[in-house]
Amino acid sequence: MKTIYLAGSMNSAERLRKEVSRLEWLGYNVVSQWYESDHSNQNREFQAMGDVYNLFESDIIIIDTIDPSTSGGRCVELGLALARELAGLDIHIIRIGPSDNIFFDLVRETYPTWEAFYDDETGGFGSCLDD
Repeated sequence: MKTIYLAGSMNSAERLRKEVSRLEWLGYNVVSQWYESDHSNQNREFQAMGDVYNLFESDIIIIDTIDPSTSGGRCVELGLALARELAGLDIHIIRIGPSDNIFFDLVRETYPTWEAFYDDETGGFGSCLDD
């Protein structure tokens, strides 16, 4: 079973929980947890390290850039994913939404919307979700 880390804006948490449900329904294990609930009472270092470990155990990193981000977390997560890719470690990076900056342009597989992503990924020819 492929493992997915989903990065996005905290402003998108509710919307992305629906995408997580859809990915899980398709049979994928989504390990990111930042969107689950209010983490304001948790230790920030503990939260960050949990996200880093989850990202490094994933086969696929999906970066959602549809909504603006004010925390910068998804930029760090993209940086970690790109470092993994440059180190030759097995990782598949996907961006859904517009490019926020030049580093988001380094992602080779991009989609304007989640629907475009699902249409392509489950369209029968196979891609990262079929491996």
